[in-house]
Parts: sequence; structure tokens; C-alpha cells
Amino acid sequence: MLRVLVVDDDAKVRELVRAMLGKSGFKYEEAANGAEAVRVFRRLGADLILCDLFMPEQGGLDVLRRLRTELAGARFIAMSGGGSFHGLMDLLPLARFLGAAAVLHKPFNLEELRAAVSRAIQAPVPTV
Repeated sequence: MLRVLVVDDDAKVRELVRAMLGKSGFKYEEAANGAEAVRVFRRLGADLILCDLFMPEQGGLDVLRRLRTELAGARFIAMSGGGSFHGLMDLLPLARFLGAAAVLHKPFNLEELRAAVSRAIQAPVPTV
């Protein structure tokens, strides 16, 4: 059984993803920001992390960079509502470049989530 960590500062998004994934038989953990996600990951581990890119305290790109170094072993799905970094760029392509196995544009539906999870699960496990 895969352990999934969902990271988003919006509790409604975490609840929606939990409901969508709940029927798939995954173990589910959640965090409200990147710093909390790293703490949860260190304590419980995760096979797959679904992470928003724009959050307080520590954003998704910071979590992804840490995964590539100290937290190797988990696959990463970046989520974003299409915001931009200082109005300059959409960060989802950057997340993919940095190693995200899949990306999700918010809002997404159940089929899009399942497809992203399937792509991520089939991707090679990241190593340091």
C-alpha cells in the first residue's frame, strides 16, 4: 500500500484530494505547508508527495529541492492554480524540470488526479 503525502495550504484542497484518493486504497498523510511536509516525511515517510507550489513558510519548489537531496526516494507531483512567480512565469514546467514526476493544474478532476498518480508511480524512484 502506497503512502501519499498531500501538501497544500488550502484545507479544502487537502480534503478533496483525500476524498479522491481514499477510494484507491492509499495510506494518506497531509501537511499545510512545505516545512510541515518535510517534518511529516521525516517522521512517517511517503512514496508519493502531491504538493502545491505556492504556500507560506516553505513552497513546493523548496520541498522538491529537498527531495532531490536529503529526502530522496519519494516521487513528486506538483500542483498549482496557475499562479506565477512575481508575475514572471508558471512554475509547473520548472517543477517538472527539477524532477517532478507529474504536474497538475488546479482545479483538476478525479481522472486527471488518477492519471498524474499513475504517471508518478510508474516513474523511476528519484535518487540523490
